[in-house]
Amino acid sequence: MRPFTIAAAALLAGAQAVVTMTSEEVGQARERIHSQDDGDWSYNHHARFDQWETFCKHPVADGPGDGQAPPSGQRCYMRLVDSFIAYDAIDYSPSEVTLSATVGADGKGMQVAFYLGEELVSVESGAYLQRDGKPVWSLRPEACGSRNLCIFTGPSAHALIEIFSDASADELTLVWNVADGAGHIHSRNWPMASFADAHAELTRLTD
Repeated sequence: MRPFTIAAAALLAGAQAVVTMTSEEVGQARERIHSQDDGDWSYNHHARFDQWETFCKHPVADGPGDGQAPPSGQRCYMRLVDSFIAYDAIDYSPSEVTLSATVGADGKGMQVAFYLGEELVSVESGAYLQRDGKPVWSLRPEACGSRNLCIFTGPSAHALIEIFSDASADELTLVWNVADGAGHIHSRNWPMASFADAHAELTRLTD
């Protein structure tokens, strides 16, 4: 991706997330985030691309299909889940918390969602994409519709996918800075080198 394309995409993606999130948009995002806990779905595809994974699933009632065409009601998406130990605000007890991101179709186009576990709060520096050591995009907390869920749709989602898929960078990292209940700051780095391959697989599955 050429630098001016990155700048334009970053500007567009940073313009706005979905501040007024519909119940359908929130439901789709949360379904992907928590899908491993949902016994009503059966998985018929899973592939790993470093930290990113692709999944396809279908309602159990639909059956597995005929092996040629996708099962009726199939939904495919990609996801990154980052789990680590954080500390409670009251007794400082340790517990596992999660940051995650999902990408998938929302019926009107693509949706990109970021989820902070209930115990986490984004700090002032928040999340930003670093390309060859320089920030090229940042996630503004005020652009999110809730404290722990940010959803991008339409042109903003496509712009994020474009800058996350940048294969011309020597180093592309999404950096998250979050605080736990005890006030400890956690800086989490997501290398994005495998994002383009995971997204290519998602595109193949959904075409």
